[in-house]
Order: sequence, then C-alpha cells, then structure tokens
Amino acid sequence: MTEAEWLASTDPEVMLEFLGGEASDRKLRLFAIACCRRVWHLLNDEQGQRAVEVGEQCADGLLTVSEAYAIAERLDVFFNYDLVERLAQESGVYWEAISLALFSAGLTTGWLNFDQTFKIARNVAGAVACQAVAHDFGGDDDAYQKAAGPFISAEYAAQSPILRDIFTNPFRPVAVDPDWLTPIVLESARTLYEDRAFDRMSELADALETAGCNNADILDHCRGPGPHVRGCWVVDLILGKE
Repeated sequence: MTEAEWLASTDPEVMLEFLGGEASDRKLRLFAIACCRRVWHLLNDEQGQRAVEVGEQCADGLLTVSEAYAIAERLDVFFNYDLVERLAQESGVYWEAISLALFSAGLTTGWLNFDQTFKIARNVAGAVACQAVAHDFGGDDDAYQKAAGPFISAEYAAQSPILRDIFTNPFRPVAVDPDWLTPIVLESARTLYEDRAFDRMSELADALETAGCNNADILDHCRGPGPHVRGCWVVDLILGKE
C-alpha cells in the first residue's frame, strides 16, 4: 500500500491488514468500539449500549478482570471466543457486534493474543456494517441480499476515516516535542479524551501552536473535519497513550 492509497482507502480491512503488527491492542479495541458507536442508535437497550461502554472501559484498563466479568454476566454477554467465532458465521449481527466489541476490549486482561484481537477488530467492522444495512432494510432479507453490497461499502467508507484518526499515517511517523506539553495543552487533551469533546479539537490545535508546535500533520489533523474518537493519534501522542 502506498501513502496515497492509505489516505484514499475506503476499506478498513485492507488498512488493518497493512498495519499488521504496528497496530497496538488498545487501538484495535478502540477502533472496534468506535465502529459500534457509529450505530449507537441501533443499540437501543441498556444491555447493548452498556456492553460497548464496558468494552471501552476495559480498553483503557479502568476495569479489573473480575469487574468486567461481573458486568458481562449481568448483561448476558460472555467472553467466549468460540461463541464469537460461531456468531461471526451466523446471521445474528446485532449480538455479533456487541459481543465482539465487549470481548475484544477484554484483551486488557490478557485473555487474547494479538492475532485474535486483530481478527476481532476486523470482524466487528464488518458486523457493524451488516447491522446498519439490515436495519435499513427492516428485516426484508430478499431486498437485503440484492442491495447489501453498496450499503456495506458505504459503511466501510465511513469507518475508514475513523481508523485514520486512531492510527497515524504509517508513512509519516510523528514525534511530540516535550516543550509542547504545557499544562494548557495537557489539560485540553485530557478534557477532550475524558469528556469525549472531540468537537473541540481545534482548541487543542490552538494550544499546541501557542506552545510552539509547528508540525503541519498534527495541527491539520486537529483542525480537520474528523471524525475524531477515543484513540485519536494526536490526543494519544500528547497523553502518552499507546
């Protein structure tokens, strides 16, 4: 893959394959979760939405093994790799997406190896795409089969910029100058991350510029159209998250 292909790609599976071992476990989990958050309106019950929230907490190491498992048990969602594999082959895309999102986040506890996490992050992108399409067709299987392809491609196209937000351009590695990490910059990044206030990314760019940052890749990303999600490479770079 060339840099131009990376920047133009509308297929997150191809992009993930290209990243390979350069993709950290945490970022893979956050990508899977961000895909689920794109169809948040379809997860219209406490069980589904809470499962995604738990997955996000696990990805950031905010829950212990026992805490995560207790919540999963109450939600009737279990960390069962064989079950997830089977669901991936069946039509229950709603619970496939939810189970994958929660389960993939559980890697923080060391239950999965990198290859399994990578596969789950890739599969959940497809699962969410299928769920969004199935919802649009209201259960009409015949119509779904005839027209699903373009709709799934459109969802993949929407997921690709999310992946580019989480993983920095692999052709342009960026380092942060410690002099840029002023109290204002750090507080801005923390607020964006903790409050999910990514509509204020331009404020972070302003703070960085005031601190002396002149890196066009960083500033342009902050001021660009997004989307920006938890795991955004600029925010992670500032906060020292991998």
